[in-house]
Amino acid sequence: MVRALLGGTKTQTRRALRQPAGIERNRFGQPGDLLWVRETFFAYGRWTTRYNPAKQRDEWAFVDMTRACGHIWRYAADEGPGADPQARRDADAAPCWHKRSALFMPRAASRILLRIVDVRI
Repeated sequence: MVRALLGGTKTQTRRALRQPAGIERNRFGQPGDLLWVRETFFAYGRWTTRYNPAKQRDEWAFVDMTRACGHIWRYAADEGPGADPQARRDADAAPCWHKRSALFMPRAASRILLRIVDVRI
């Protein structure tokens, strides 16, 4: 859908909404609100482990070094370079480009803002 947004062919989004009668607030936003779009992207960085006291074990964590190294994020919807072939989740690996799910996109990496113009239930 990101390609459709960038191409101008996507103009609306529908969401299923269960809302009791009498409640006016929509959890998806009101007209005039801005939404930022998350998309699959590539970040420059490395994987490391850190201890999670709640789970009492080490967990993998990605260290995003994109801005710190003077790079800008890359996007999967573009036809540019993707992840490095040597990209792997290894504690001693050198930083390189890793493919990241939209779920983990930081707000600063978002390149698309959408303004809500109408909400209908």
